[in-house]
Amino acid sequence: MKRYYWGIDLFKFIFSLLVICIHTNPLLDVNSKANLIVSGLLASFAVPYFFVVSGYMSGDKPLKHIIKKPLYLCIFWMGIYLVLVQFWKMNFINVLGLILISGGYYHLWYLVVLIYCMIICKILFEKLPDRLCVIICGFTYIVGCVFRTYLEIDTTAGVFLFRLLSIGLPFYYYGMRIKKNNEEKNHLSLKWKNYLFIILWIVEVFIVMKKRTTVGYTLLFTTFPVVNIIFVWSINLSQRKELKIAPLLGKLSMIIYCVHPAIIWGIQGVARKMGVEKLHSLLLFFWVSIISGLLGLFWRIVASRKVLCSKSKERK
Repeated sequence: MKRYYWGIDLFKFIFSLLVICIHTNPLLDVNSKANLIVSGLLASFAVPYFFVVSGYMSGDKPLKHIIKKPLYLCIFWMGIYLVLVQFWKMNFINVLGLILISGGYYHLWYLVVLIYCMIICKILFEKLPDRLCVIICGFTYIVGCVFRTYLEIDTTAGVFLFRLLSIGLPFYYYGMRIKKNNEEKNHLSLKWKNYLFIILWIVEVFIVMKKRTTVGYTLLFTTFPVVNIIFVWSINLSQRKELKIAPLLGKLSMIIYCVHPAIIWGIQGVARKMGVEKLHSLLLFFWVSIISGLLGLFWRIVASRKVLCSKSKERK
């Protein structure tokens, strides 16, 4: 029987809102330090968490089954965003790079990298010893922390490799590994030592803030163990009484993630036509979240009706 982890859906929804925070900086016009905490620090756990969940949920299935959903999503949203960026005005090489590296728009890199990680893990990593895979992922993770966060290497190729080898691959493989090692367990344990990493993460944050890095806080040395704690919390939370709205929140999370940049683009465009050069950051976040959520809800209603119609036709 397939288990349902409603805690994962809840955290996916929360992190989808935090991704909007990354792109709107809601507290920037209120308090810059508070904005850093929310949009720079807490939101930095969002995409790594998504990769762990993807690895956990799909890592034990054949490649041909797990790759369909992210591939279809990537193609659909890529088509929409390529129109928004007016790809016909770009040369072929730039368009090709946009598709293969970022998926057509800045946030779709997650889907592109997820597809690459699925291919690497299912074709290559399954043929290698687990210990070697752990060493490879640990090495690429540490290299990413050093070169991206501390040395601040910010080239296009460097950013792509960082996203693939230091964020996507280690976290996706880790999700697969948890699934493999704890397949029969409903509850994952955390020792008191695990919580020390939260303190170490805070210390590292202060170090990076003092350094005044310009590339953000996407990946710290302590990000990995803290994301592990959050994931275990979401699994263990699912053993409690189910939150009835959690399945809907989980389905909305991916739609919110994919659609929100288009909403930001639309709202800012309308504001400029109305003579407003810059919206208040908190107001922008509010409207982007509301409209993205409503569009996601509408999407789910339409999809549910199509499923009901197809079932009724089959019965007839």
